[in-house]
Amino acid sequence: CLSVVGGIQPDILPDLVENASRDDGFIDRLLFAYPDIGPDHWTDTGVDQAAQTAVERLFSDLYGLSGAEMPSGDVVPRVALLDTEARRLWGEWYTDNATEHRDEALPSSLKGSWAKMPSQAARLILILHITHAVDAGARPGAVISKDTLIQALGLVEYFKEHTRAVLGELRTPRPQIEERILRGLQERGECMTGVIHRDILHSSIKADRLKSTLERMLEDGLVTVRDSKPSGGGRPTRLWKRVEQEEPVKLGGHGYRSGAFRAHGSR
Repeated sequence: CLSVVGGIQPDILPDLVENASRDDGFIDRLLFAYPDIGPDHWTDTGVDQAAQTAVERLFSDLYGLSGAEMPSGDVVPRVALLDTEARRLWGEWYTDNATEHRDEALPSSLKGSWAKMPSQAARLILILHITHAVDAGARPGAVISKDTLIQALGLVEYFKEHTRAVLGELRTPRPQIEERILRGLQERGECMTGVIHRDILHSSIKADRLKSTLERMLEDGLVTVRDSKPSGGGRPTRLWKRVEQEEPVKLGGHGYRSGAFRAHGSR
């Protein structure tokens, strides 16, 4: 069993889906983490040496674990079972997840991920069960507690939230986002970034993707931006404005002539 952890730029994700077979369930097997980065600032704070040492020790101890040796000499995996309370909670969560999976309101792009969440949850439960024990200097026991299950299901909810954000954005190509922004700016005039995110796009994409989209639109000459300092002080506000485009001029049915015109939906 090999777990792979990596990073990818949001704008490349649609290509990842497009190039993968739509029926192989590849995307459904990924657990996405897509947090908003927030403002960047310098800090002298580094990685705590004690924390780094603890992580190295944990991985070394995990690597040192062994399976159960049978009389024949074969080594087989050790088995851990949920205790009574954990088993009851697991049944409730499983039913709730299955109900969400069948709900017509759940987008079709999430159906595959939701179908695999029980197996993902089981893996997370086992990971926490083992690491908690090893971190405490003990061998993992044969019974998994309700507390460990609750922690693992909390992680599952985190990944569900971020899967919604990631796959929701995959359904919204950049040209479509740009078109919505331009239409909103035409109707409203100059707008702050937060207004574009909340009122024009209805928070349908992550703030980081909005930022990169606006920067690309600025490079393409579709919008302008200026910083406005609040009268009461504080950080300046970025105000975006649509650049009025020239009407396309058709040339003999073969193309368009316009230095400022850009056909949305193509690059």
